Amino acid sequence: VQVNSRNMGAGAGAGSGNRNLSNPTWSVPNASVGEKVDLKVDIQSYPNAMVQFTIWKEGANRQTDTPVKRLKATSKNGKAESHWRMPALSPSEGDSVKYEFVADSHGCSGTQSSTLERKPPSFINLLWKENDQTTTSAKIGSTVSLTADVRDINNGETVKIMVYPKGFQNDTEYVFKDETKVENGKVSIQWIAEYHVNIDEEESSQNNNSQQTQQMPEAKYIFKAENIKTGANSSNSPELQLTTDFIHRVIDGDGNPIANIDYRLEFSDNSTKTGKTDPDGYIKEENVPFGKVDLEI
Repeated sequence: VQVNSRNMGAGAGAGSGNRNLSNPTWSVPNASVGEKVDLKVDIQSYPNAMVQFTIWKEGANRQTDTPVKRLKATSKNGKAESHWRMPALSPSEGDSVKYEFVADSHGCSGTQSSTLERKPPSFINLLWKENDQTTTSAKIGSTVSLTADVRDINNGETVKIMVYPKGFQNDTEYVFKDETKVENGKVSIQWIAEYHVNIDEEESSQNNNSQQTQQMPEAKYIFKAENIKTGANSSNSPELQLTTDFIHRVIDGDGNPIANIDYRLEFSDNSTKTGKTDPDGYIKEENVPFGKVDLEI
């Protein structure tokens, strides 16, 4: 973190030789994704000095690389302090990235902090379960359990679990949210599987049902967990595909059922099923992906 301080208000013009920065510290030696950490530095100067913090990855080239974050604070009682949350990393970056900051002020030399390490994820083994068995699909209306193992979170502490549609853009787009307590190093909560369409999509469907059918979002969901106390959160769980039963009767021009005729179904995930209609002309397929279906006879 780089700290740049400017004289403001009373005391302007005072000698910069009396302005020193020292003891740049992180509030904790390590943090999990989403966890809030404090950046602190002692500043011997006039009060209410503006301070800028610039966070770097350890080993970054400060001439050519882009800093992770810049933060501003105002000194008070000889200290300047700001706050930052540990960001998520791409899979290629791994969990070995460390961070440091350099405290710098106008008119005095910079001083470098120690490193902040990333803790292993607080939540691991995020799984969907049905009847105590791990699953990747669930029929609409069925009850599924959302489970995870936790680390560095005490029994009895509160964890928030949120379900999101696949491809969600921000953390406010959840379709389900609830809280539970850590018990024996695990968290678990139940959700009744249901398909969600936002208001704009529903209105579009009413105005142009055929077009909306082609564009309806996938019925796939993920969930995330968050430690309410620290803000540390999990990565995305595996996807859950919602399913339903497909029932359709094939009839001729006079309304009579057509038995024993070949059919082919293609679903929204590009999977297919083939078969023959039953004696009453029905096609009946259970637990198929919810969404658009193409039928060929």
